[in-house]
Amino acid sequence: MMYFITGFSLFFGCQPNHRNTEAAMIDLSNGIRSVNSLNLSDFASSIRYVKLNSSDENLLAVFNQIIYEDGLFMISDNQEKYVYTFNEDGSFKQKIGQIGQGPGEYNKLKWFDYLPGHDEILIHPYRRDTYFYNPEGNFIRKFNFSKFYETDTTVIESPFRVIYVNPTVFAIDINFVGTPLSKLMLVKDSLRVILDVPANSSFEFDWGEMGAILGHGLQVPETNVVMYRRGDKIIHYNPYQDTIHVIDKNLKMEYIPINFGNYKNDSYSKEKVISLLNMEEFSDFFFFEFRASGLTPEPYESYSNGMTITLSNICAVYNKKTSELTFLKQAQKGKLGFKNDIDGGLPFWPKYINAHGEMVSYYQLDEFMEAFQNKEDAPDDVKAILKDLKEDDNPIVAIAKLK
Repeated sequence: MMYFITGFSLFFGCQPNHRNTEAAMIDLSNGIRSVNSLNLSDFASSIRYVKLNSSDENLLAVFNQIIYEDGLFMISDNQEKYVYTFNEDGSFKQKIGQIGQGPGEYNKLKWFDYLPGHDEILIHPYRRDTYFYNPEGNFIRKFNFSKFYETDTTVIESPFRVIYVNPTVFAIDINFVGTPLSKLMLVKDSLRVILDVPANSSFEFDWGEMGAILGHGLQVPETNVVMYRRGDKIIHYNPYQDTIHVIDKNLKMEYIPINFGNYKNDSYSKEKVISLLNMEEFSDFFFFEFRASGLTPEPYESYSNGMTITLSNICAVYNKKTSELTFLKQAQKGKLGFKNDIDGGLPFWPKYINAHGEMVSYYQLDEFMEAFQNKEDAPDDVKAILKDLKEDDNPIVAIAKLK
């Protein structure tokens, strides 16, 4: 922890360093010409599973976000109310947050973050304030970052993302309502700005008829900004831009350009589009999830909100050393990720990667049972989980250790 804080000490008083470096380009201009199977064992040495304790107090239907740090699972679900914490053995620890209008209470949870080694959980709801609780569930403080994004001409409900840079510095993404613009700021807990990256978009979006329906683009669907902390760097990406921003402890900016070619997500009417939905990172690899409308060779169906929809998502691995981008063939029909050749279980794709190089994912009960219940050679931890499973238990968490 001391090394972590020391490594970020230059953030406390520095002004932005405008010396920029540029990494190799991630080239998507050729679309998706081929897909390849990749095994989990190509990247991970082991996989284990944790059954989260279930009770009326902590039943989680669909996970929205999961963090696993310092021996603690932190999870929010589609009810958007609380952060539920579980110990490493799956036992329930605490429900974090409070719905209401009083001190320390908020309306709806939008996003949360946790800094390893720091005894706070950051909760950002659907309004201006950002709240902080300790792991025991006690409210500590709140910040209002609204002065950085409210102007006379632009109405913004709240920052889209707030995460820790270190215990006293926060990275804020501001998504301007009605536009694809997104602005990145680094702000101290004294509310002093130490880095301000102007809002811009490299895409001139063609709203077309849909834009007219939405009020000439004034009600743009919320931009799916990606922002996370990896070691001593902050990584930021807005899907209406063609650059991933990487900011180091000296405020030096590195740009990782993405060449979308003719497949930019710049029009509602476009049939063939590639857009980056999410990414995780460890060592020399980016783990990407793209939406590839009209391009993926393996569209699949999913049931959501009472209807069946066709999805065109596809995963990819990018090697930063070789600049090689590999699109992944579905390991099973309609299931994205690596083929699980370690224990023969379900395909695996990381939802979160922690500071110790552990990839975290999760499975619904029915698919987990289907994958293992008839396998005589199932691992002992899986057999123990299956033995005690009940119909309404929480999803199963999977942890794969990166090599």
